Amino acid sequence: MSWEVRLTDEAWADMKFLRRRKKKIHAAAEGELKDLETNPLDGKALIGDLDGLMSRHFWNDEYRIVWEVVSGSAKVLVHGVGRKKSGVYAWIRDRLRGL
Repeated sequence: MSWEVRLTDEAWADMKFLRRRKKKIHAAAEGELKDLETNPLDGKALIGDLDGLMSRHFWNDEYRIVWEVVSGSAKVLVHGVGRKKSGVYAWIRDRLRGL
């Protein structure tokens, strides 16, 4: 089964930044997005105020992609692609709060 992967505006901006400044990491992120089309449940389920989101690390464990599987449909919504910051998900929390 193939899932439809969609990116939020913020995730598009993340990918645009990587494409312009970090081409190898952008290519790795594109590979992660393609993998989400077939394996959207292959990641770490987040807990607490990020319940319902999933995460996966890539590029020597330095970057992470955060997404959610939309219930009731075969869609995956990517919220962000970015550098890990000391294991803290502050950047995605800020996005979800609209800050």
